[in-house]
Amino acid sequence: MVLFISLSVSFSYSAFVDSRDGQKEKFASSNSEILNIKEDSEVKRNEEIVERKVSESAINLDSLIAIKNSTLATFSEIIEVAKRVVTPRPLNQLALVGDLFSGPGLTRSGVVAWTNIKRIEVGLNPLSENASLNEVARLRLEDMFARGYFEHISPEGTSVSDVAENSSFAYEYIIIGENLALGGFSDDEKVVEAWMASPGHRDNILASRYQDIGVAVREDFYNGKKARMAVQVFGTPLNACPIPLMTLKNKVTTNKEELARLNNQLSKIKSQIDASGMLNPAENRNLTREHNRLVIKHNNLLEVTQATITEYNNQVKTFNQCVKL
Repeated sequence: MVLFISLSVSFSYSAFVDSRDGQKEKFASSNSEILNIKEDSEVKRNEEIVERKVSESAINLDSLIAIKNSTLATFSEIIEVAKRVVTPRPLNQLALVGDLFSGPGLTRSGVVAWTNIKRIEVGLNPLSENASLNEVARLRLEDMFARGYFEHISPEGTSVSDVAENSSFAYEYIIIGENLALGGFSDDEKVVEAWMASPGHRDNILASRYQDIGVAVREDFYNGKKARMAVQVFGTPLNACPIPLMTLKNKVTTNKEELARLNNQLSKIKSQIDASGMLNPAENRNLTREHNRLVIKHNNLLEVTQATITEYNNQVKTFNQCVKL
């Protein structure tokens, strides 16, 4: 039996600066300066394009250039991350053996290695050993030995996901899984083979959705009987999914404000042109030229803004697909 637990979590975007590492602040400051320089350069380039187009002879100063439709696409929504926890029924083989099997026993590195061997055999990427998940597995194993239970949920209702989220080494995940084994396994290969013979545990070991692994093993007395226990914790971190850049969304907001300002200016100039008519040809030409200059600027900014929205929406699509593991 495999237990799926869905949890909803909302998250916010925030800048993180490690006060213990001044280099991160310098790097962030340097990046900010580079972005500002790039933005200033882009603005200047756009203004030069506008002025060049206005000056081109193809523009008839006696007629008004049309303003492009200002309807912009909407932003795509970032979905909530539904955290998944996969925990097949614990593999308890202690009753099948009298004493511990002979052999070297269990090691963390060996269990990780044999797990990855099984994945590579079916064409999957090996898992990366993760220090935080090792700690999660260690705490889970020590608690079960100390209190004499062998379940995915402790007597108080604590699960692998609770340990992963609430410890000082918190592992923010999209999906997390746990395999448990208790018995007289002679070595690392034997315990992994025992898991592979169990459909639910095999599915965890061979799941392509996982990226990381943590393992804990121990030989000790369990309810008065010498036993070997192994805990595997699998996971994929939230940061494996690239978060859409809020700077793009903020840029669109700024551009929309500028487009509104340009539309207001254009409306006023158009009213002046309509009022002047042919009474003052020189003034009419000047107003028409200014109108056309602003229209080109408006249309150019509209195109840039639409492209920015498209880029942001593509990032949202990639993120949403990623978190649906």
